[in-house]
Amino acid sequence: GPRPAWITTDQEGGGVARLSPPLPEQPALGDVLSGLTSGKAIESAALTYARQQAEGLASLGVNLNLAPVVDIDHQVVNPADQFTRISTRALSDDPEVVARAAGAYCQGLAEYDIRCTFKHFPGIGRVFNDTHVERAVLAESPARLRESDWIPFQRLSDADSSPWFMLSHVVLADVDPDQPASTSARVVHGLLRDQWNFDGVLITDDFCMRAIHDAPGGIGQATVDALNAGVDIVLVSYDPDQYYPAMYALLKADEEGRLNDTRLQQSRARVQAAAAD
Repeated sequence: GPRPAWITTDQEGGGVARLSPPLPEQPALGDVLSGLTSGKAIESAALTYARQQAEGLASLGVNLNLAPVVDIDHQVVNPADQFTRISTRALSDDPEVVARAAGAYCQGLAEYDIRCTFKHFPGIGRVFNDTHVERAVLAESPARLRESDWIPFQRLSDADSSPWFMLSHVVLADVDPDQPASTSARVVHGLLRDQWNFDGVLITDDFCMRAIHDAPGGIGQATVDALNAGVDIVLVSYDPDQYYPAMYALLKADEEGRLNDTRLQQSRARVQAAAAD
């Protein structure tokens, strides 16, 4: 039977707004929230912002937005970072503000039947290196991350019946020192699926980024690893031609019996449930 088509874009506002133009430009949501102190004011500003954004996205047929950023702003600035610049995209340095604003933002999108995506798990606000161009490591312990960086992810996933997380390509060293979070069975299946009981949709950050593309086995091996780990959707965005090595690796792995059928069936069920919700 027919499958749902997720029409997706990266429209955060501010410096990351793939559809502006034609859609009107908006300041970064973090800038809009700056100076607001009451919870109600924060939620109201984020809701208004999202409604304005969602009206334009819906008019173009978008039903999944790869936003909001829920990484915490730890004021980490890498002068050589031309792409991630997370300190300019984060909503706040306060996890409580981030959780409130992101929840209201997603409510505004939902009013226009647009899904939101919480990114970039396990959090990249503390990370200096840019995964667009090189390997990067998140060295903080899970205990420390639970006290700050993971607060928005956990609170928002508890409040959403079918949450979406975007997985970053940073290495969560204390959980899996070898694999990026986006391809790691220890992070995806062990931490999120088993420990957190997370049953929402997991989508990766762009697999064209060099932290994936330049790793041993390249995008092909990474795609196989990600789906076997319990990831639901692999994102290939910057260079569409990378779809072909990714799909070739999957077809070969399937032929050789190296794909986890149970995980694939679970992923299919999650994506279908998200479409029906």
